[in-house]
Order: sequence, then C-alpha cells, then structure tokens
Amino acid sequence: MVTKDGHLFHIDFGHFLGNFKTKFGINRERAAFVLTPEMAYVMGGRNYTAHPLFKKFKSMCTKAFKILRRNAAILEILFILMVSAKMPELLVEKDICYMQEKLYLDKNDEEADQELQDEIKRSLGTAYRRFDNMIHNFKHG
Repeated sequence: MVTKDGHLFHIDFGHFLGNFKTKFGINRERAAFVLTPEMAYVMGGRNYTAHPLFKKFKSMCTKAFKILRRNAAILEILFILMVSAKMPELLVEKDICYMQEKLYLDKNDEEADQELQDEIKRSLGTAYRRFDNMIHNFKHG
C-alpha cells in the first residue's frame, strides 16, 4: 500500500482472514491484530490509555468497525470474488469465515463494540508479539 505522500506500508491480509504465521511449529500470532504498546506509545506516551490521541484512535476503530459490520454482506461478496486471484490467505470461500466471525454479526452494536475493545486490550497485552517484534527488528533492522 502507498500513503498519499508516497510512503510504502505493508498490510498483512492474513490477520483478518485468520491466517496466522508460525515458525518452527510455534504460533507467532497470539492476538487478532497487531497493536503493541510501542505503537500505542506513539499515540500518547507512557500513559497512552488516558491520552486524547489514543482515545481518538479507539473511537475511529469503533466507527470503522461499525461501518464494516453494516457492510458485511458487500465485504463477503467482494472477498468471494477475490478467491480466484489465488492470494495465499484467500484460496477458498472458507477463508472468509474468520472475517465473518470477527465482525460479530450475531451480536448487537454494543456487544460487538465490547468485543472490539476486548480485542484491542488483548492485542496490547500480548507479550509474545513484543518478543516477536524484537526478533524481527534484530534480524531485519
């Protein structure tokens, strides 16, 4: 992906389709998405949970999540159409099931929002992700 000002960044589609990386048989991914305390620190320093920037981040996540939930049927159709592209993370229609589950379509907006907030908290608390990032930075940094 490319930002408006020309910077490149990577999106790992496998995460939201439930395809988590393993190394030597060990699951490298322990949370639904990657959000480390270091990332949150950028949005508010040591006490990021109380900082307005981090609160805005969570608010924007919630708004985006609600939009995705409202458009779940369209997303499903678009992803089904992409199966023929043969992306490693999206080879069969079954690969879309994880995304459907994580949209919590069986829950009302308040319950689904709580699930999202719990996922954010879980992601921030996943120590293995921090360890994995340290190894990655050592190897590639």
